Amino acid sequence: MANKPRFLIAFNPLAEQGVKYVIHTQKPRFVARYTPGAPLSDFEIVDDIDGMYAFFSNDVNKVAGLMRRLGDWMYAYLKWEAENDRA
Repeated sequence: MANKPRFLIAFNPLAEQGVKYVIHTQKPRFVARYTPGAPLSDFEIVDDIDGMYAFFSNDVNKVAGLMRRLGDWMYAYLKWEAENDRA
């Protein structure tokens, strides 16, 4: 695969009904947990694989920018899911 996706969605309805996980595949890699119905800014980083703050040399603006991209991506995914009756 030439360009792997930056974000991937994962869920396990047998473990946590409705909860979705987003995996960021590029450095800094992480896994974020999202509970539907919560604000899109309400992600919990459950596995900070590469140490986001260390990766960005503690630049909170870069971390905030990445979290905004995560929220934008999740918004697009949820919109797609609703439009395609995938919820």
